[in-house]
Amino acid sequence: MFGGSVTAGVSTQGCCTRDECIKDEFYCVNNYCNWIPYLGRWIETLGSNIHTYNLAHAGYNSDTFKDKIVEKLDTIRKNYQFTKSDIVFLDISVNDANTFEGTTTKMITLERGIEALIRRIHWLSKPNSIPTIILLEMWLSLIHISEPTR
Repeated sequence: MFGGSVTAGVSTQGCCTRDECIKDEFYCVNNYCNWIPYLGRWIETLGSNIHTYNLAHAGYNSDTFKDKIVEKLDTIRKNYQFTKSDIVFLDISVNDANTFEGTTTKMITLERGIEALIRRIHWLSKPNSIPTIILLEMWLSLIHISEPTR
């Protein structure tokens, strides 16, 4: 799982009261303020060789996360390469919305950022193999929710 703060488990609310948080001055990161452990436990019931990794990093969007992938993959194994049996969830859409909302130029940058991120994943794949990539685009619904009523 790649993503921003929501996927990483950053919370500025009630989840931070537990001891397991990794606290910092403004927020905390933990594994029960996000959806990854719940999905991971379900996926891992499908087989003993299935593992879920939360490789999210707060503050990154599609354009900047492509440069963070290798560092994140090194936490699994040095020089990790994707295979066709991998599934990659990209949940960077909230940070994309905050960064690129508005102008046409920003939207083009967003499209190029997502494309560059997917190309980076392909480049980090074994020859003739690419993982299944699932884009989660939650920010489209967040934009509608956050619009003021008239």
